[in-house]
Amino acid sequence: MSQPHEPMALPPPALNALQRCCPVLVLSVDADGYARSTYSWAVAVGKDVLRFGVDGGGATDANLTREGRVSIQLIGEGGMNLLLRGPVCRLPSNPLALGEIDMRAWQMRLAGQQDQAWLGVRTSALRYHATESAAETALRELEARIGLELLVPGCLLA
Repeated sequence: MSQPHEPMALPPPALNALQRCCPVLVLSVDADGYARSTYSWAVAVGKDVLRFGVDGGGATDANLTREGRVSIQLIGEGGMNLLLRGPVCRLPSNPLALGEIDMRAWQMRLAGQQDQAWLGVRTSALRYHATESAAETALRELEARIGLELLVPGCLLA
């Protein structure tokens, strides 16, 4: 008799990083089969569910709608370099902070992951920086609001 399948779970360091809003790369495939990489923010809403935003009406939004799946690259301090993948759905309501910058909210259920760290190599976390120091505080506030608002309940994938 087979054992019940345990859902895929984020490793503790990744879950810790994603419990607060953090920058990620959202990877999708366009209609011609070419890869597309988009900078974004993501937050974990559970050990196997991420929420993130992409430009509303843009190419990545169209790719996710068409394909129904995504890969997310999480690059963190000390060598964390994970490629996460899974099915996606657009959240039925959009967080206000994302709407202010014309982004749409999506959710991914973790279906697979690959540790892409290199032995003996350390990485720095992705991080957005404002081009003007006076705007840095506003950027951090926006990032915090995006993280909080992405935690609001939306659709869940079965």
